[in-house]
Amino acid sequence: MLVASIIAEIALAWLNKHPAAIVTVLGTIKINRVAEALNERDILLSKEEWYRLLENARGMKSFNESNKRS
Repeated sequence: MLVASIIAEIALAWLNKHPAAIVTVLGTIKINRVAEALNERDILLSKEEWYRLLENARGMKSFNESNKRS
């Protein structure tokens, strides 16, 4: 369960850093889930990390991977 909550926190942090200023709405009324969601405030994503997550979600190689020499 810990991994699932960390993934959710990273997803919320990613959404909150989105250039379109997405507003997240939690679909829960469970206090523990809301408290877990608030942990995303502690995750600081750089622009590079944000784009790397986007590229990985799209199935693309990240900039760093495509510039590696074989």
